[in-house]
Amino acid sequence: MKDLSKELLAHSFSQLSYEVKKINPRTKKKYEFNRFNNDYDVWKKPFIKVGNTYFSPIAFFANNDWVYSAAPIAIKHVNCEKYSKKLKRKIACFPEIRKETATAMEKYLADKFLNKGFKVKHIEDKEANKVDGDVDIIVEDKDTTLFIQLKRTYLRTDLKSAYYEYINSDKKASIQLNKATKYFENKNDIFNSKHKAIKWIVSTSYEHINTKIEDCNKINYFDLLFALKRTELKSLEDIVYYLESNGNLLDFYTSSEGDDELLQQLGLPLELVEPNKYRQVVFATEHYNLEYNQLYNKALSFYKKDDKKAIRLFNKCMYYNSNDVELYGALGNCYANIKDLPNLKKAFDKALEIVPNEPYIKRNYALALIENEECFEGIKKLAELYKDYPFVGDLAVNFMSNYNHYKDKLKDRECNIIVNCLLPR
Repeated sequence: MKDLSKELLAHSFSQLSYEVKKINPRTKKKYEFNRFNNDYDVWKKPFIKVGNTYFSPIAFFANNDWVYSAAPIAIKHVNCEKYSKKLKRKIACFPEIRKETATAMEKYLADKFLNKGFKVKHIEDKEANKVDGDVDIIVEDKDTTLFIQLKRTYLRTDLKSAYYEYINSDKKASIQLNKATKYFENKNDIFNSKHKAIKWIVSTSYEHINTKIEDCNKINYFDLLFALKRTELKSLEDIVYYLESNGNLLDFYTSSEGDDELLQQLGLPLELVEPNKYRQVVFATEHYNLEYNQLYNKALSFYKKDDKKAIRLFNKCMYYNSNDVELYGALGNCYANIKDLPNLKKAFDKALEIVPNEPYIKRNYALALIENEECFEGIKKLAELYKDYPFVGDLAVNFMSNYNHYKDKLKDRECNIIVNCLLPR
């Protein structure tokens, strides 16, 4: 019976485990666990099996309360109490346990900045009580002051919970951080800032990373730790620029360019598609007739074959629908083919007026300008796209190749403007 129980237990674990085999039977090479494997669902297979060893990611995260606050949340539901003399009754001690681990996490990050050579102020409890608002760490060098509020996420099982983190956690954090910034702008006995503060909500979550929330930027905790390890990032300005311009992601993407399998598993680069959906939505809601579709497709059939005829037909299409982004994009391409610079600009500008910064249209606009000797304006638009959509289609490749090819023909002032397009806003 004892052996049977072991067998049943092993069978049960196997059914609930994702197995990492030691040898790939096809290549005869040793397997490595692929953390980007989309087929692995931790909720369906809560264990990872390697040989005779079982590993539980959920248990790991639940016990790592620096990263996720699942453990403190669980503690809240058990009999963890102490007697309060003031209230004359037992109360839960969960807040103290949570505060203890949060303080340790703050000190760890403060030490990382200190070891990098920065001036660091970790706001202690007695000081925090004086401050209107909330800030955990203040970091400063000769040019930059950085205010940080540290936030931990929790394990979530749906998108609704992820969205509510933005409302319940990030928005509140930004309000508190802005209040604290105003407090430290005035004379106080805790910290006197030399510069206008850059405000960061540093979180262990990945939702809304690198987005502005009430003038506070949300930065990932792990990204920050990796940035602090980089020896080439010497000043606070370097670190801020690196993280706010997605330098860590771009470095990863660049280093992975030769690994097509890895990029494919990550879903990169994202497909750059024509904006057909905008035109289809217009037809569905405004009931344009079949005649427009037929005229549009007829005009498209003359593209590069007889561009002047295509232009005449596209212009007729405007009588039926003057707000089709794809119509103006196609018109711009036709004008580019016949080297009509003023009209290609009008067509593409109209398209981007309808759907601002549409990547497919703007990419075509930029390339059309370059092909028609407007190198600076074209490369500038590619730089803007590269900044906004670094992992979409061929935008990064188009920018780098065209900039490297034409930079010797550009004026120094123009090169500086293009470089400034890549800086964080």
